Amino acid sequence: VRTMQEEDLTNIKENENDELEISKEPERGHWESRWEFLFSCIGLSVGIGNVWRFPYLAFENGGGAFLLPYLVILFLIGKPIYLLEVAIGQYSQVGPSKIWKLAPISKGIGIATFLANILVTLYFNVIISYTLFYLFASWSKVLPWSGCYESWGADNKTCFVRSQNKKQLPLCSNLGVDVKNYTVGVNCTNTKLQTASEQYWERNVLNIRQGGLTHFGDVGSLKWELCLCNFLAWIIIFLCMIKGIKSIGKVVHFTGTFPFFVLILIVFNGLLNHGSMDGIKFFFIPKWNKLLTFKVWHAAAEQMFYSLSISWGSLIVFGSYNKFNHRVHIDAYIVCILDLITSLLAGCAIFSVLGNWSAKLNLPIDQVVKSGRGLAFVVYPEALTGLPNPHFSASLFFFMLFTLGLDSQVSLCYRFVQIWEVFQSRSLLHLKLF
Repeated sequence: VRTMQEEDLTNIKENENDELEISKEPERGHWESRWEFLFSCIGLSVGIGNVWRFPYLAFENGGGAFLLPYLVILFLIGKPIYLLEVAIGQYSQVGPSKIWKLAPISKGIGIATFLANILVTLYFNVIISYTLFYLFASWSKVLPWSGCYESWGADNKTCFVRSQNKKQLPLCSNLGVDVKNYTVGVNCTNTKLQTASEQYWERNVLNIRQGGLTHFGDVGSLKWELCLCNFLAWIIIFLCMIKGIKSIGKVVHFTGTFPFFVLILIVFNGLLNHGSMDGIKFFFIPKWNKLLTFKVWHAAAEQMFYSLSISWGSLIVFGSYNKFNHRVHIDAYIVCILDLITSLLAGCAIFSVLGNWSAKLNLPIDQVVKSGRGLAFVVYPEALTGLPNPHFSASLFFFMLFTLGLDSQVSLCYRFVQIWEVFQSRSLLHLKLF
């Protein structure tokens, strides 16, 4: 009997301590308006991945053959999970580090999402650094990727510039095409030609050596320009977060709307070029045989999780700053639709340019340019050089890319602020109790 009484007293004390801990925690703030929450979610989900990652995945996986699985997965899986995460945060009014007290066996999920956030924010800032690098390069007297300039290491034997009046062969050693139909300024025997924008990306920005790695552990040398851009990006992120959720809410009003206007302008300009509709058809009309391949569906699911930023914990954080009765299901629909629209705009911008190049070179669209994660940093810069005011257009575009990346990065980094607030409140509570 005494043992049972002691256990009851112990349980009562533990419950009292839990109630005291909850009551002593600082009151959680709220968004000043529903628009701040909506724009913050848009900034998190509609980011640089839509403009940078989505087009190259569509290019690699057959255009429309990738788009159709993406639509299915987005609305059948992505949108419900998105709503669930935000609703959990809104209902509990706590962040991902505390929400799993509802099911203690699942506490590891909160830790896993935190570790995933660390990895994502580290490499995501590198992509933002690329946008800053191109932004500063746009201010030079001559756009460096507009020609094969030795100042940034171009190889005049393999580098060429697409001409309005002259057809040139982009990959003469890798394509089974008739070389007689093309005017090429170099000997194509066993030679892989690259456009100026492609060589600028690989040789100047990434500093990729043609010989590859010479030995194990050889990772090349640091590029100090990119290091400075990375450092500057972190400083700007700090300034955007300096006042917590209030400063984030103010920043997203601009960063959440500005990119749409720039993308629409680029799409309209691309559609005016000859052959652009062929690229649009490639983007929207699926190759039905590719729909049966696992790779396409896997890539679509991967992009959906990456684009909406679900399962990282940031949506739970944002939802926890909502008022309890906020109609969050409407916001979830809006964000998912805007995410899709942004991806479609970026795809139209890329594929309209690829269609134009295809018409100039009389080549299939999937052979016009080399696919890869740097597709956006090859196609967009070259397309911008053909605009009436290329310096202004390039500056505007890469500033847009920077704001897209900044918006998502600030939202991801706020997860760390929320973790810090939790540990800070616990340490203060410990001092008061003991």
